[in-house]
Amino acid sequence: MKLKNRLALNFALFTSGILFLMGGLIFLLYRNYLEHEFTSRLHERCMIASQMYLDDDELSPQVLEQIRQKHMRTLPSEQEYFFHLEKKDSLLPHLPDFLADRLTGPVTEAQEYFKIEKGDTLGVGILYRDDQGPHFTIVTAVNRQGKQELRELANILFGLAGLYLVFIFFIARWYARRMLSPLTAMTEKMKTVDTANLHVRLEPLPDQDPKDELGSIVEAFNKMLSRLETSVETQRNFITHASHQFNTPLTTILGEIELVRQHYKSLPPTVAESLDNISEESERLNRLTLRLLHLAEVGTEGINDEGQSIRLDELLFEIQEELSRAYPQQPLQIDTATFPGDPDALVVNGNANLLQIALFNLAENGLKYSESPVTVTLSAGSKAIEVRFQDQGMGIPEEELESIFTPFFRGQHVQARTGYGVGLPLTQKIIELHKGRITVESTPGKGTLATVRLPLEQQFI
Repeated sequence: MKLKNRLALNFALFTSGILFLMGGLIFLLYRNYLEHEFTSRLHERCMIASQMYLDDDELSPQVLEQIRQKHMRTLPSEQEYFFHLEKKDSLLPHLPDFLADRLTGPVTEAQEYFKIEKGDTLGVGILYRDDQGPHFTIVTAVNRQGKQELRELANILFGLAGLYLVFIFFIARWYARRMLSPLTAMTEKMKTVDTANLHVRLEPLPDQDPKDELGSIVEAFNKMLSRLETSVETQRNFITHASHQFNTPLTTILGEIELVRQHYKSLPPTVAESLDNISEESERLNRLTLRLLHLAEVGTEGINDEGQSIRLDELLFEIQEELSRAYPQQPLQIDTATFPGDPDALVVNGNANLLQIALFNLAENGLKYSESPVTVTLSAGSKAIEVRFQDQGMGIPEEELESIFTPFFRGQHVQARTGYGVGLPLTQKIIELHKGRITVESTPGKGTLATVRLPLEQQFI
């Protein structure tokens, strides 16, 4: 999820949570108000009923008629109970259980006015005293109107909260996008920066304060680019000069050795043997120098091309032909059964020379550390091409697998074999430059499987 959407969602949820709490508080307060108002009406009904039935002989006809009119306006499911206090115990079995339980036992001061609730039914009882003696008057009813008002209020509150959540999300998203637009512009500018144009610098936006947080980011990024530019230029200069400084003396040494070899037969055996050793070590030094230069060069050069379309099957056949001369007894076996029917499905975008170096290193490692042929399978999926190199060699111990991509690392079990420990690190860098991934699985004594996944659609940078 993008940052602007995450900010908008978090803000909408936070503010909606506050709205829900406020709505819940309003709901509770209004429910208490309705309950208090309905209780007051029940108490009024108790007084009216008591005057109607107990004081009718003491009131004037006009007052009695007014009371009678009020008494006719009943509440939903209203029930009225009247009984003399002395007859309370004999009448309890005829009352609803929740009222009988409340009136059981001697009358206390708390029972002279009480409120009781059972489900949707609310009841109020009073002890009414007149010249006929103390009487209990109890009125129960259901507050249907109040319940309906609470349901409507809940629907309104939840509906408004839902609409507010949607509304505030889009408002917050618009505001977050507006506030993050400088970062978006900076990100687009950063995407154009690579080792070919490290001279590019970010410029503050017209309305941006250079002293605010975004201005500080621009300044810090530009300083970092300056340091990177200096570092890369130093490395490029080193590679350029090292290539010349290393190759010239090595070429001279190898040329002189070949010149001396023209008189090979006239040399003493010990001198001839020393000459062969010098020649072998010089060739080894030359190969090591080239590999080191490649490893350093991949980090700075060769990644700025627009890329080219590469048929991986053709590249593997070229590698097979080259390795067949170096390892005639151990052919590189390419399993064509896994090839897709459409040759274009094996095309990737990238640098052919770099990919050839990477795949060559994997194939050569399999042949170098195995006594049997290496099998290569090539398959294409909907998003990536997978190249698998399977050998039946000595394998790699589990504790060394994590270090195989470390420059100059060589396992204890391969010290007797010729190698420099830079092939796999170089391969990994090349594959990552092509936005791919390399994994190695190995079982000691059974062999090693190296898998390379390269995306089909990519912009080579």
